Amino acid sequence: MASGSMFDKITDLWATRSMASLVKLGIADYMADGPKTAKDIADALNLNERNVFRLLRAISTTNVINRDGDQFSLTEHVGMTLTSSHPMSVACALSSCTDPGYWNTFAYMEEPIRNCGSAPVLAHGSSLWEYFKKHPVEEKAFAKNMHTFSMTMLFPILASHKFEGKKIVDVGGSHGVFVKSILDQQLAVTDSVGIVVDLEDVIATAPAHPRVTFQSGDFFEKVPSGDLYLIKHILHDWDDDACVKILSNVSSSMDKDGKVCVVELLLSEGTKDPFVPFMDVCMMVSMEGGRERTEEDFANLFARSGLKLNKIIPTGAPVFIIEAVKAD
Repeated sequence: MASGSMFDKITDLWATRSMASLVKLGIADYMADGPKTAKDIADALNLNERNVFRLLRAISTTNVINRDGDQFSLTEHVGMTLTSSHPMSVACALSSCTDPGYWNTFAYMEEPIRNCGSAPVLAHGSSLWEYFKKHPVEEKAFAKNMHTFSMTMLFPILASHKFEGKKIVDVGGSHGVFVKSILDQQLAVTDSVGIVVDLEDVIATAPAHPRVTFQSGDFFEKVPSGDLYLIKHILHDWDDDACVKILSNVSSSMDKDGKVCVVELLLSEGTKDPFVPFMDVCMMVSMEGGRERTEEDFANLFARSGLKLNKIIPTGAPVFIIEAVKAD
């Protein structure tokens, strides 16, 4: 079969789901310390030996598993990233993205394109957020995936920009990792403080920090006053009107000379890099109204919210720091 054909794309879909099974079944972690036979794996994990072999045989045609007779091993640079202990592990992402809550919405991918409804509602009878409330195991896996992605982006974000503020508000900041990192790594010898505003059940389990307070609240209603606002991986979950509501609340609470730092992926028209455009498609399917945005899109959101785009700071990672100030 010719390389690069559409059949290859179909095979890639099967392969990705098969690799997720290595994670979900614990096979990848069991293989972390060296080559194993299908029998070794089946006996250790109480699995069907024949079907384990079939799975490994298929994946060994990729760059994830090497095969030597009846011995199978994870490849060093790709396969090992499926293990939970790898510093660049994709185990959480692969597992969460193929859990029923997320994966099943793609059976209805065409419906939002037809203007025939929300894919999550058609798949589950509710939004993805409401689905997760009823399925806490998947919710925990999804949250861990988001946390892992966020932590991966944190180093290049901090390396690319010096954040400054006396009272830093982390909007929808969950456990406050972002603002804590800024205070500890960039503002350690200052009297700056941080406030994390998020829902009560989110902040309830947040580890304490001596310079950070946690405030229960809904960013659609109001946010605390401050001179630097952090909004990381929040706006892409919402449609434009919802984003304007969040940003307007920030604008009305922000000090006159304050700044807003939005951290998001940035769409660039005509790009040949598939990651951000396909992430935008994922948002279209999984989050009703959710989307990735261009520089112009962000400028328009700011203008509708009493703000103006000040500058865009590349981080060397897929995310950008999009800075806004109060409009004149």
